[in-house]
Amino acid sequence: MADIVVPLLPTVPLYLLAALFFGKGSARLDAWFKGTSLYALRMRPLSEGRGMALKVKVQAFLAVTLLLGVGFAFMGAVPWGRAILVAVWVFHIWLFWVKIPADAPEAKEGFTHEVVEEPEAK
Repeated sequence: MADIVVPLLPTVPLYLLAALFFGKGSARLDAWFKGTSLYALRMRPLSEGRGMALKVKVQAFLAVTLLLGVGFAFMGAVPWGRAILVAVWVFHIWLFWVKIPADAPEAKEGFTHEVVEEPEAK
């Protein structure tokens, strides 16, 4: 509806925003999504603060790079559009390789480490 009123806005962000609010408003949809293998393998570790496995980070970054590269190739006559895509790509470099911590679950398998606190001296 908003993309009809404001025709210069692209529709995808508005649909993503609608999906976000729909997911927040529906406990059933939220439970279904969190039960999918997509969420369990890729998003649960990130939402639990453990970061992303290196393999998942590489796969996601390559997919983003491929999609942005296709857009870049088709925007030959639109230099400002290419500049925006380069800025988005640089943001994703920062996001994947600086901001999101790496989690190596294969390195942690079988390793348990408990921190035992010593009592304070009086």
